[in-house]
Amino acid sequence: MLELGLLGPVRAVRAGRELPLGGPRQRAVLALLLVEAGQVVPTGRLIEELWRGGPPPGAATTLRSYISRLRALLTPDAALVARGGGYVLTLGRGRLDAVEFERLAGAGRAALAAGEAAAAANRFREALGLWRGQALADVGEVERLTLEAARLEELRLAVLEGRLEADLALGLHAEAAGELDRLVAEHPVRERMWRLLVLALYRGERQADALAACRRAREMLAEELGLDPGEELQRLEQQVLRHEVPAVPPAARLGNLPVPLTSLVGRERELAEAGRLLAGTRLVTLTGPGGSGKTRLAIEAAARATDRFRDGVWLAGLAGIASAELVASRVMEALEVRQARDLPVIEALIYRLRPAELLLVLDNCEHLLDACAGLTGMLLAGAPRLRVLVTSREPLGVPGEAAYLVPPLDLPPESASAQAIARAPAVQLFTDRALAARAAATADAPMDAIARICRALDGLPLAIELAAARTATLSAEEIEAHLTDKFAFLRHRRPAADPRHQTLKTAIDWSYELLTPDECHLFAQLSVFAGGFDLRAAAAVCCGGDQATALDLVDQLAAKSLLTAQAIPGGTRYQMLETIRDYAAGRLAEAGEDGPTRMRHAGVFLDMAERERDLTVLAREHDNFRAALDWSLSQGIENGPRLACALGDFWLARGLLQGAQGWLERALAAGAAGKRWRADLLRLFGIVLYQAGDLQRAEAVLAEGSRVAAAAGQQSVQARIRVALAEIHGMQAGTEAEALAELEAVAAAFESKPRSTV
Repeated sequence: MLELGLLGPVRAVRAGRELPLGGPRQRAVLALLLVEAGQVVPTGRLIEELWRGGPPPGAATTLRSYISRLRALLTPDAALVARGGGYVLTLGRGRLDAVEFERLAGAGRAALAAGEAAAAANRFREALGLWRGQALADVGEVERLTLEAARLEELRLAVLEGRLEADLALGLHAEAAGELDRLVAEHPVRERMWRLLVLALYRGERQADALAACRRAREMLAEELGLDPGEELQRLEQQVLRHEVPAVPPAARLGNLPVPLTSLVGRERELAEAGRLLAGTRLVTLTGPGGSGKTRLAIEAAARATDRFRDGVWLAGLAGIASAELVASRVMEALEVRQARDLPVIEALIYRLRPAELLLVLDNCEHLLDACAGLTGMLLAGAPRLRVLVTSREPLGVPGEAAYLVPPLDLPPESASAQAIARAPAVQLFTDRALAARAAATADAPMDAIARICRALDGLPLAIELAAARTATLSAEEIEAHLTDKFAFLRHRRPAADPRHQTLKTAIDWSYELLTPDECHLFAQLSVFAGGFDLRAAAAVCCGGDQATALDLVDQLAAKSLLTAQAIPGGTRYQMLETIRDYAAGRLAEAGEDGPTRMRHAGVFLDMAERERDLTVLAREHDNFRAALDWSLSQGIENGPRLACALGDFWLARGLLQGAQGWLERALAAGAAGKRWRADLLRLFGIVLYQAGDLQRAEAVLAEGSRVAAAAGQQSVQARIRVALAEIHGMQAGTEAEALAELEAVAAAFESKPRSTV
């Protein structure tokens, strides 16, 4: 588009490049045609204006030359043609700043008359932002253009007064007073400015200064014009003396924050932390996985901070922006400003924001991270009173940024009472949204079922809301049963809903699709870990033992909120929310890599179980051991019975009898157990039964184990079984001698064999 300018030196810009308009007279020709755009300007008038009544003999030829050059520059965006003894300029696709200025000025006046002070202030600011200096500054010797410049300057002052009046209506008295004090010195006969200054001072609790301003106005008007103040200023002076100046309501809130349609539940702690960070940091980024409630938290935190920002709180949503080049334009659109000058958009934004004291909320930045980071850094550097609140799956990485990971909602403990369950934030959210879906939905719903639903969904707000919406047609127990396939079940197909939030799967898809291929691959593979993992395990299972590669990729996934990191003694442990892990497992299955990855996982944890003696480490990895056991036993491979054998003593040491019994029974039933592992499995199973109090069955199992060990030549296993049998016999009346004989035989076996072979 062709941008034409009169609000400053005459200029024409196309695609960011200023066109060469030639010398003063050629520029004046363009200005004269622009002032009367769409109308025929007679040739004689043009010559008269250009040469002040004394044209040279070749003036007409020179004028035609000017017109020809201008036509070549302006085509095809504007049409300059000869018509009716003169020339007419039609703008076409061209845009004239003076026309836009008058349009915005009219819109501002209309908004002010309607009592919409915030809208008026914005329109007036946009209008004033179009000025680049004195209007028609380089063609002032042409009388017609001198008159036009004076007209435009008068409009500019009126718009400036309108903006100040709107600011006063918004309660910005102190800010306006300082500016008005300077303006009345520059324009001492403008009574409207004096009235505004008096109002600003009085409403700023400066009555004495307001009366002094009234006296100064009287003196200035008498000195400059020999006149008394007008009726309005005199009436205002009397109102100041009598304390009868009409008050204004508290400053209206500037900005474009949407009014939330639902309440924010269970986030007081997070709101307090976000507020604390905003008070001390110019850039705060709320991070977290899809569905964690970042946007809703950001809007509420921004709304609570509105009173701290004179120029308001403004939200720029970037979810629908696909191109990095459009980020700055979207921010400018959200701020409701037009390009202040014929400058690049970012420079124009900085020009607009430099004097502003506002909070800018950039929502959903993760898919445009570099562009958002670059823009934010430049805006913060160029606008010293600007603060930015960002929502993103990962931090922007801008210096000085404070990143806050938005946690899931707090869940009730497993053993909580009904009252404690009802107080848990996750349950409160479910109940609130269920009541909205169906008023009686939760009247008789069992709290324990709702608690289990919230736990199954990891306290993720989006997942809980989608589940609660189902209460319109299902009971809590039925909803819980459907969560075995949560991604198919949790859907909310309402047209008004954000497309990314209509299903739980779509919300996580948004994060997954932003990953690199290597990150996608690792993300899917990490789903085989249960209960978390450390870097060494991730490298062994997913990266062929390459810890450097594992560290780089794990770090990226953690930065993108798909993993959480927790410091533990001796290192760092990583974990996925179960909902995220279920999604990743689906991706692993789609890729056909489930089996090989789980085989490596089982091998790594089998090796750990066989060599590790630290019970704390074994306890930390118990979920991974169970996952490896479950898969290995289901596949009928040797790793299953072997892992059960390696974990047996740990289970016994920790008293995990019930769980151990189930695993050992499964291992014994597996065809892969064979004689090599069967004897030890029977030994462990018998001891578990014994410690559980089932002596009769324990004795039978251990006796079978002794026979299997003897047949397999496993003397060490057989000796340990015989010790266990002796202990059982020692507890049974009448079998003490048998127990003693059993122990003597074991002792003799140990004495007759090298320790390494027993």
